[in-house]
Amino acid sequence: KEEVTDISNQSDALVFVSIHCNSFTDPKIYGLRVYYEVDEKTTKDLYRASSKLAQRVVAATQSAGVKSSYLTADYQVLRDNNKPSILVETGFMTNPDELERLINDEYQTKIMQAVCDGVLSYIKNDMPKPAAQ
Repeated sequence: KEEVTDISNQSDALVFVSIHCNSFTDPKIYGLRVYYEVDEKTTKDLYRASSKLAQRVVAATQSAGVKSSYLTADYQVLRDNNKPSILVETGFMTNPDELERLINDEYQTKIMQAVCDGVLSYIKNDMPKPAAQ
């Protein structure tokens, strides 16, 4: 995971998005979750940017009809990143109904399109513009 953040931090990428599937002991739990870092090492500007990025992605996934929420977490790929960063858990593989959706190509496309729409909305509307030279 350190290698992932090293690559991200050395890149010219505007944001960092990590995408996974989730699991939990209770098979009734379901839904897409977007995590962002909040830690004493995180600057207020980076916290605000990551929070706004998470909000935009959740709004886009909800608009696509996917139950979703955002919350903070202490994950290394978020904590050690130098750019707005989120970790998207696309759903719970331990929920049988959600697993059926997660293995469906159309549903995967729907989720990924919504995540992309949210990221683009953040870049277009919320990302600080470079100073004029």
